[in-house]
Amino acid sequence: AALGRWNPARGLRMRCRAGRGERELEWRAETRAEDGGLGSGKSANGRRTIEYRYAVIDEREHVIAWDGEVRTLELEDGRGTSGERGVECADEWNSRATAEHVFERKAFASVVTPEYVGRGDLAHEVVGDRCETNGETTPAKRGRAGVDVRLEIKAPRATKSQRVVVRGSCAALKSERSLGKRAGTDVWTIEFQVDASELPFEYSYALRDGDDVVEDARGARECSLSDDGDVANAVERRLIHRDGVFTHGGVWKGSGMALPVFSVRTAQSVGCGDFVDLRQMVDFASTTGMSVVQVLPVNDTCVYGTFWDSYPYSSLSVHALHVMYLRVQELSGVTAELAEEIEAARVALDLKEIDYEATVKEKLSFARRAYYTDGEKVLASDDFQTFYKANESWLRPYGVFCVLRDLFGTAEHWRWGVFATFSKEILDKIDCPGGDLYESTRFFFYLQYNLHTQLVTTAQYAKSKGVILKGDLPVGVDKRSVDTWMHPRLFRMDTSTGAPPDAFDANGQNWGFPTYNWETMAEDDYAWWRARMQHLEQYFSAIRIDHILGFFRIWELPASATTGRMGRFRPSLPLTRDELAARGLWDLNRLTQ
Repeated sequence: AALGRWNPARGLRMRCRAGRGERELEWRAETRAEDGGLGSGKSANGRRTIEYRYAVIDEREHVIAWDGEVRTLELEDGRGTSGERGVECADEWNSRATAEHVFERKAFASVVTPEYVGRGDLAHEVVGDRCETNGETTPAKRGRAGVDVRLEIKAPRATKSQRVVVRGSCAALKSERSLGKRAGTDVWTIEFQVDASELPFEYSYALRDGDDVVEDARGARECSLSDDGDVANAVERRLIHRDGVFTHGGVWKGSGMALPVFSVRTAQSVGCGDFVDLRQMVDFASTTGMSVVQVLPVNDTCVYGTFWDSYPYSSLSVHALHVMYLRVQELSGVTAELAEEIEAARVALDLKEIDYEATVKEKLSFARRAYYTDGEKVLASDDFQTFYKANESWLRPYGVFCVLRDLFGTAEHWRWGVFATFSKEILDKIDCPGGDLYESTRFFFYLQYNLHTQLVTTAQYAKSKGVILKGDLPVGVDKRSVDTWMHPRLFRMDTSTGAPPDAFDANGQNWGFPTYNWETMAEDDYAWWRARMQHLEQYFSAIRIDHILGFFRIWELPASATTGRMGRFRPSLPLTRDELAARGLWDLNRLTQ
């Protein structure tokens, strides 16, 4: 209750004052609660805990920014809420936008720093030092006013052979001390006591690996009790400093290349580059000292069945992969006769410019024939069953959608009559053993399984070479897509996305994608977006988000618009003429008419 029960408008207000550094501000607050008014639970060892999170609010009590994590404060021996023990906790704001926080993402850090420790990477814990002073365990034993101190710091870039150490001006830290680390975390901690007379004291962190030492670029930090409030005057005091993330002096930098997969053509390519060809670019990056290979979107874009589908940012499905990137020669169902036809197609399509329609047509034909040869065996395999169970939520609707698209001759699902509204009954009707369309549906499962296998193998190969495979996530999806069929409430189907008129195009741009219904998406905590991101993580160690600004505001057009001129930003906060005049703007007619 004292902290507002997660309601920022009722939370504890903090006071601001200058910090130690020129660009530092300190925000402080004190609270006291009786009879467990602060406690929100218990830790594994039975101690009471408090969970809390910082937020910045405006004058209307709307949240402007949240701190990057929910924090837990453990109350030692159940005390800390009745005046018997004062607890002062000093936290660093966690924006999660710093270079060091990138290394908390294991998919990225495990590639660029193979010796990465990281969250959940060590099954065992690291035991830190016990701090003693001249053989006397605590100041309290010497009859002095003792202050318990706990220091915490995250070190996501620490290697398996490195340990976090601390040195300081107080007696307990005169000699270098090692911090401990709980299993499954990247948080390093140490606890000790100091005389009240030693406060404030300075301390600094380092990473040690034998004689090799990496100093924390933040330099010396200060530990002190507040000079105001009841906490500083408590008979017993406990001070916790959570010092954010260990800062390396040299920020990691990487170089690389960005390219569409279809452009990576080799002697084995049938019409265009494929997922297997991409491994040669990984080799090139590794040999030349580059660390990133970035690709354009690789999602299925087969909406019209024409050259228009070659635009990689108009997704038919945000999960399915495009058939053009399939290495057909590696399908297990390729017979000797089919191999000869694939080779003939490879020679015929070895053109100066890619023939998109012919490439897609040939690869679909070859894949279908391979499926008729051993598709039943592949779909019965343990590997496919594992793949299907992990992806059934999107794979089955995708397969049915593709069958209905081909059956009706259009991906405009609102023209499919009784099939226009998505339902499980429709899936069961089309994807039904013994049904007329069953094998057609299963073919698309087979196709996606082989595409997935080839891309995962390439991703693993890139990791083995220390090269980051970086994907591309388009901000929009096609109006004629599996996703708009399955989740119509998530999209504003009567609108279109684009860009306003500018120096690039006086008419603006109309991309044709529906805008998002963010309010509906928020109801399940953006589950559709989370699933989309998690799906890409199995292939890529980093992701580029196309038109990231669209997450904050988008240029929205009526569905009937043909150019980008008739749009407006959504959301937007309009300004009145009076508001403009109050800010000293004088040419109001030009600005408002």
